[in-house]
Amino acid sequence: MLMVARVIQAIGAAATLSNSFGLISQIFPDKNRGRAMGFNTMFISAGFIAGPALGGLLLQYFYWNSIFMINIPIGIVAIIMSYFFLPKEKVGKMAKGFDWTGSILLFVIVAGFISYLEIGQNSGFGSPIMLLGILVIVILAIAFWYWERRHTAPILDFGLFKNISFTISLVAGVMVMIANSFFDIVFPFYLQDILNWSVGVAGLMMIAFPVVMAIFAPIGGALGDKVNRNLITIVGAILLILSQLMYTTFGLTTSVWLMLLATTINGIGTAFFVSNNTTLIMANVSGEQAGVAGAVQSLLTNLGQVLGVVFANISLYTTMSAKAGHRVNTIPIKHPDWFVDGMHVAFIVTTVLLVIALLIALRRNAKGFGVK
Repeated sequence: MLMVARVIQAIGAAATLSNSFGLISQIFPDKNRGRAMGFNTMFISAGFIAGPALGGLLLQYFYWNSIFMINIPIGIVAIIMSYFFLPKEKVGKMAKGFDWTGSILLFVIVAGFISYLEIGQNSGFGSPIMLLGILVIVILAIAFWYWERRHTAPILDFGLFKNISFTISLVAGVMVMIANSFFDIVFPFYLQDILNWSVGVAGLMMIAFPVVMAIFAPIGGALGDKVNRNLITIVGAILLILSQLMYTTFGLTTSVWLMLLATTINGIGTAFFVSNNTTLIMANVSGEQAGVAGAVQSLLTNLGQVLGVVFANISLYTTMSAKAGHRVNTIPIKHPDWFVDGMHVAFIVTTVLLVIALLIALRRNAKGFGVK
């Protein structure tokens, strides 16, 4: 029953998040759109901050199901506010021949690929069953592409990707999501298992990142509106690269202030990049395609986060295993230097990914794609 409820919750969250980008693009004029996207990023970050803290408080004093019950009044308030404040539109009819086959294929492909990555990072990717699994996913992906190209009302319009600015902006956004997932996975192990910080103190350090994001996302969006959105994404990418290079210097005696500085730079860079890159993505699609474009962005954002988890673990544990001379499956508390070396390799990988994002932003700027 819990799994069914979580599936329903996921459907609602997906519908809300994917349409939020399209709604913002339609409601706000071009001159204020970056700031609006920044505020959207701010509230998402605020949710990441408040959610774990509120959940922990509820679990400490109430039953476990209270963490779900708290969403009921929040949802009711959201529905009321949506009714009164969102623009009123005539309710349209579902398009004839709705693409149910494409929807099911896309669900199976995404769920299968995520499951493949989750299982593979624990058991390895070379077994016959894993090779068969990825082969089936590839075949389904080809079938999905073939079906969508011929459907009159496709669930995913591949024509969107003919827009070079839209496509390269999506790729850049995925690079940033992957890099930030590395931080979310590697850094807590570093603080708690290697430096022996308490859960509470480590949590405070981790919260610094979304706090900084929440503060600077509206600022970054406003700067993009006033100056040049692509220029602000370039600044954001440079700050992100700087933070990753700082992480590669962390060791067993790194000061708290240096950690805070690197995390702050990371948060500012992410805030500047995400708020303006999202605006540029949505600025390059028509109004009727805004919902689909927002859904594609949400899909790739979540996929980037999953890929980040997998690649972070592969980078970390492969390096530690090479240092140990045998397969390492847990954090080697007795050999912290192995972990530190693995962490350095992981953040070198993120640096490369963010250099790709920076090059995309520079190319977009040189070609004038989506630049205000």
